[in-house]
Amino acid sequence: MLPRGDQAEIAAIAKQLRTAFTERNYSVINDLFRIKYADLAKARFASEADIRDEANTKYREMMNKTGFSVFYNGRDSYFSAADDRAVKLGQGRIGFPEPALILTWREGGRTVRWVMDLYFAKIDGKWVIIR
Repeated sequence: MLPRGDQAEIAAIAKQLRTAFTERNYSVINDLFRIKYADLAKARFASEADIRDEANTKYREMMNKTGFSVFYNGRDSYFSAADDRAVKLGQGRIGFPEPALILTWREGGRTVRWVMDLYFAKIDGKWVIIR
């Protein structure tokens, strides 16, 4: 079982990410996704700057849509691996979790939903988003 202190640290990062999306704070989003962007850059044989710019373009596009909102209900489920050094964060009941963040907006008379799973790892004693 993941210790409560680790759970609280992971939940705080998820809340910080939700706030960053709500406030359209790209600096915080980029900082929280720094390791994720580095990993994607390696996988795509691209530069981290290109991955960050591509992501920011996508975020701006979503955030400028009518009715953009971010949902994070805070009822967290932790699915751990590697002796609790890697964790997937979900919401709701264990076995039936929603993704950690749900972004929605209106497009052409319909609601579009983009879900964001969050994977964390403990690196140098600190939890960070890795995927």
